[in-house]
Amino acid sequence: TDAICRRVINACRENRPRIVVHPVGNGADVQTAKVFDGLIRHIEYASNAAYAYDTAVENAVHGGWGWLGLDADYEREDSFDQSLKIFGWSNPLMCYGDPNSRMPDGSDMQWFVETIMMRRTEYRAKFGKIDEVGWRYVGSGDDIPDWSNKEEIRVAKYWRVEIEPAILYRYTNGQTLQQGWTLPEGMQELARRQVYRHKIRTYLLTAFKILQTSDWPGRWIPRVPVYGRKLDLNGRVELKGMV
Repeated sequence: TDAICRRVINACRENRPRIVVHPVGNGADVQTAKVFDGLIRHIEYASNAAYAYDTAVENAVHGGWGWLGLDADYEREDSFDQSLKIFGWSNPLMCYGDPNSRMPDGSDMQWFVETIMMRRTEYRAKFGKIDEVGWRYVGSGDDIPDWSNKEEIRVAKYWRVEIEPAILYRYTNGQTLQQGWTLPEGMQELARRQVYRHKIRTYLLTAFKILQTSDWPGRWIPRVPVYGRKLDLNGRVELKGMV
């Protein structure tokens, strides 16, 4: 069985997926798409994304699923510049995706939880006094007592899609046609409609309090499942690997 799994994993390594930008609509052109392709290649190289892709595929082959993530972080402690990073999890059981998600890329997930082990010294520096209880809610595959030890404490990062009503306006200044969420003064309104905007919010949690709250500037939760064999049996999804 291991030899067969290795054969599949090695084949995937030889043919890793690529992110490709297609110039479609709104004045897009081939040259701009090539520029975005170059930026994405740089993000993948700087993130060592090949390792994340390989790890997610290996988890999917062996256990049925893996995870990929995208985050933005400051490049250095003395910089205001931020960069995007692609990463994965060697243990997919540290992540809990929305079980009602049906899209293969997870774009319809309404929530996602990932747990991390944080050094106690780092926790004290960032958040002050340690909550000794930690995050106690364990799932399948988790067998660490109380999710903490002498050096580290486990916290959870909770992603949630919040739906907010908004008005979308289409307007003109007499020469160009534009649209936006507000109607600028002096513009002629052509149309409006009620919409519901998806806002992605994250919470860093312990068992009893919220440590941090932030907003993600995107429409989807930046976590992507990598599935092995996925079966939907009367609404119940079963994930299987080759083992």
